[in-house]
Amino acid sequence: MCSRAAPPRLAGRSSAHYDNGPFIQAAGMNFRRIAENLIEEAMKRGEFDNLPGAGKPLPPLPEGDPFDVLMAQIMKRNGATPLEVQLKRSIADKARAMQQITDPKKRAAEMKELSELRLRLNVAMEGRRR
Repeated sequence: MCSRAAPPRLAGRSSAHYDNGPFIQAAGMNFRRIAENLIEEAMKRGEFDNLPGAGKPLPPLPEGDPFDVLMAQIMKRNGATPLEVQLKRSIADKARAMQQITDPKKRAAEMKELSELRLRLNVAMEGRRR
């Protein structure tokens, strides 16, 4: 536990993150204090002024596995679509298209493709659960 008092900007706030965090010390250097000094200097230079969302509360943390949440954010930012979403869209498209088919042979072929898509989706979903 830290024996130093919190800086004035943190006075009155919960000290859960400040006092109970791990101290990394190597060669007599306290990296937490170094980081605090760098942040203080950047604040004095105004490097944190006019940041997007300044003065607004932080969004709530998403629920779920942090790795899955991070991967979903990265994929969304880069315009990628998860395999499961692609397969669900293909299944819905195929099911709609099948409603228009009256030829029994073509319908059987489409049913086979639809079954294969559903199987691929189930395999992908099962793989994600593991």
